[in-house]
Parts: sequence; C-alpha cells; structure tokens
Amino acid sequence: MYEYKILKKFNHSVIKGYDIRGTFGKELTIEDVFIIGLAFGSWIDSNFSPNKKIAIGLDNRPSSEAIFEALSLALGQFDVEIYHIGLVSSPILSFATQKLNCCGMMITASHNNIQFNGMKISKPNSESLSGDEIEKIIQTFLMNEKYLDYNIESSAKNIKINQCDIFDDYIDFLFLNLDIRKESFFQKIRHKKIAFDFLGSSMERLTQNFFNNQENCFFVQNQKLMNNPDPTLPENLLNLRNLIKENECYCGFAFDGDCDRIVVLDENGDEIKVEHLGMILSIAIKDKKQEIRIVHDSRFSSKFKEFLKEKLHYQTHQSKIGHSVIKKAMKEFDANLSCETSGHFIFDDIGFDDGFYVALFLINNLASSIDLKLSAIVSSFPEIYCSENIKIYMKNQKVISHLENIIKKAEKQGKQIEYFDGIKILDENGWIFFRQSKTEECLTIKFEAYEKENFHKKELEVRDFLN
Repeated sequence: MYEYKILKKFNHSVIKGYDIRGTFGKELTIEDVFIIGLAFGSWIDSNFSPNKKIAIGLDNRPSSEAIFEALSLALGQFDVEIYHIGLVSSPILSFATQKLNCCGMMITASHNNIQFNGMKISKPNSESLSGDEIEKIIQTFLMNEKYLDYNIESSAKNIKINQCDIFDDYIDFLFLNLDIRKESFFQKIRHKKIAFDFLGSSMERLTQNFFNNQENCFFVQNQKLMNNPDPTLPENLLNLRNLIKENECYCGFAFDGDCDRIVVLDENGDEIKVEHLGMILSIAIKDKKQEIRIVHDSRFSSKFKEFLKEKLHYQTHQSKIGHSVIKKAMKEFDANLSCETSGHFIFDDIGFDDGFYVALFLINNLASSIDLKLSAIVSSFPEIYCSENIKIYMKNQKVISHLENIIKKAEKQGKQIEYFDGIKILDENGWIFFRQSKTEECLTIKFEAYEKENFHKKELEVRDFLN
C-alpha cells in the first residue's frame, strides 16, 4: 500500500501530446497519479453529474495495479462510480465508453518501455482528450487550494467499483460492424492460416481464448509483456516471421502494447508498407460507401495520395499526427477511414483505432482470395520508396536545436519547406520530414524518393541535415 498525499508541485512533463506517460516511480510518481485522479474526479463531478461514471482498463505492466488503486481512491472523493473492465486493450476501453456512456481511462504506456506507464483519457463515446485538454483539467484543479487537504480515509468509504467483463460484448460489436456472424467468419477463413503476435499484451490471452478451436490460427507464445512492445521494431517481428514460415501462413499480424496499432507481414514474412496496407483497406470499403473520404497524416507517400485520388476517385485530407487529433479531423472531414504511418487505423463504423479489428477486417475481406497470395496483391500497387519512421533518441532541447539547424540549412540550399506538424523539405526528387515526437524524447524522421534510384541520395541528404 502506498502512502498518498497531495504535492503542490505536479510533474507536468508527463503530459504528452495525446496522453500521460512517464517512467513510473521517477517521472510519473504515485503522488502524480493521485493528483490526476483527483483532477479528473473534479472534472467529471463538474461536467457529467449526475452521470458520474468512468470505465478504467489496465494493460499488464507491473505498475498498472498500483496506478488503478491510486486513481480509484482519488475518484472516490467525488463519488465517481468506477467500472473496472480489467486487463484489456485500449480499443476495448474505447468500446466501453460507448456502451456504458461514460468517461474512460486506459492505464497504459502503449509501445513504450515496460518501465513506463501512463493514461489515455476519453470522454463518453470514445472521444479522446488531447494533451492540451488534459493539462487544462489538471491546471484548473491545482488552482483550487480546497483539495490540497484531501482525506484519504473518507475517500476510501466512497469508492464504488463495479467489476465489468466486456470482452464478449466487444467481440459482438466488431462482428456486427464486419456484417458477418462469428460462425460464418470462422467457416470463411478456414483455408487461411493466420499468425498473431501480441508481444505479450493483455490481448494475447483474450484472443487465444477467442480462437481456441481454430486449427488455422497460430500465436507467438509470450510469457509476459515484452520490454519494448513496439511492432515497428524489426527485432520484435522475428518470432512472428518464424511462425509464418514454419506453418506456411497466409499472413501475420503484430500489435503494440495496448493493441491499437498493427503491423502486417505477408506469407514470406515481409512487412507490408503502411501505405500499401492503407490501399488494401481503402479498396475494401469502396463497396460499402458511395462517396469515400480518407484522412491520413503528413508522413504518407505522395503515391498513396495519388492512388486514392486518381485510381479510386476518393477525397483525401491531411491531418496532424496523433490519435486524438486524427479523430477530430475525421469528424470534421466526415471521413470513412483514417490512416497513420505508425499503424493506427480508424474506421468510422467503430469510431476508434483498433489493431485487432483491422486484422479481422483484412482476414474477412481477403478470405475469398484463396489462390491469390498477399504479396501478389501488394505487388499490384504502385511501388513506394519511403523509409520507415526513424527515431533518434535525444533530449527535447537537443531535438529543438537540431530542427532549428535543419531549417537554416534548407533555407541556405533554397529548398522548399512546409511547416505542418513538423518540417517537410521538398525538391524534385522527393521529401524529408523531421518532427519532434509527442510521446517520447526523440527526433522522428521519414523520407520519400519519387524514384528508386534517388532513395540512397535521400538517405545521404538526411545525414547531411543532421551533421
């Protein structure tokens, strides 16, 4: 049991662009969590009475239970009723806010190192709060000295916790949107061998139970959450790649620590570029909608946008990066699908980013292509010469210094510069995108060459800008 107390100095650095994250016990202390719980208890009390409810889900990090306890004791001060939905994914928490019509907190640090933890926070109907909105709520609370004398003993008496197993309802919701019964789905995919790697997250156990009797489904067996549950790291795809090859699978899916991101491998174990994955998803929704609008972030290949506009005759809209930001852009643009290069995809049918739903959607739509390999489908698309999302870890102040120097060099070279959620430097051969991460202390980079022969040249340009 931790000793809880109010500290007048809250560590605001844990508030990131889209959520709260930090090294637990150092950057994000249990006292910080306590203040966060009080601040959001006060916010719910002021804005949602008498419907003072919140759903809380946990990922399986070692610190998640301690964070849940601190949040529960703090929320009890304001008589907030808690629906404890257990060890789940962020998408399941989003679904819970829709079904229960309440606010939500997902205790997770997503793909970050296991020593990190934090919270993703949403309003009813899975509307995510941005970092700026979270900061405002906490600042408002800290300005009120009344709550600095919080009595933990009186709070413990007010805690209302309902245990809520929502997984079966979540699965029913997904299949309702797929427009197919579960039994028919399993019958449809019986000829496709599918591999999964949840990198040890809570969804591994839940989905293994779901696919329990399906001999065509294979799972990487992880004993616990991986130290860095990020599917975009090449080393984290080795086990999945081996599983695909050993069992001659049609494809494989890897997910991050809270299962809202996805990476897809073909039958050879080769990673499908996110732009090609976006093309597959975009084509699949064509039959369902008459007029299609797609939102994408600023790092997508120009060929992706050309394909949507010229081949599919879709409307496209560029958004800033981040799930809370892109959700708002979807609503503003009335979009059917959003695509992020980090592996987040949102269908308007469900309203939140869900890696597992993307996997089910792809399996369902590709199941009839018995003789057509996934690599063959991808080879029919335009070739894309984009780098992966590159991360260079450094302190934020150093990132800012690098960005300032990059701008000076680009201006000196007479390059075209676009300032939209970062710095994009363009010329006749392609572009380079530099950005300060909103979730980690690092500089993120992505570049594209319009032709294959210029790819290495772009690599050298990136190095030149960084020197």
